Amino acid sequence: MALKNSSEVEKDAIRAIRLRQSDWANSINANRIEKVVEMYTDDCIVIPPGETIINGKDAMRNLWQPYINAGVSFSFPEHISFIISECGTMANDITIFSTKQDGVFFQEGVFNHVWKKIGDIWYIQRHQWNITRKRRT
Repeated sequence: MALKNSSEVEKDAIRAIRLRQSDWANSINANRIEKVVEMYTDDCIVIPPGETIINGKDAMRNLWQPYINAGVSFSFPEHISFIISECGTMANDITIFSTKQDGVFFQEGVFNHVWKKIGDIWYIQRHQWNITRKRRT
């Protein structure tokens, strides 16, 4: 088996992280909270806009379940940047997200994730975001 060069490692990491992002959105959209929670590390930290910093998997469940209950769905229309560490086990991505509630625009903004590769799987270790546009009520 040939060793991969850094460019190949980076491309593989970006591909894997994009797939995990898609899995995250699909899990929220399919009301599968436990699949969402499994995508975070045990020591994860989340910084919701204008709220208290939260950490741990129970906090992730408590954070995302109300979105699921309210019928909010997520998509990622654009990936802005990826930075993969030299060792290939840490990464940062900045991605635009868009949400709908019951099929109608709800909000959009920017997710900033720090990913950690454990074994062959990428997990969200840090998650923060801002909201750039909301539905007017």
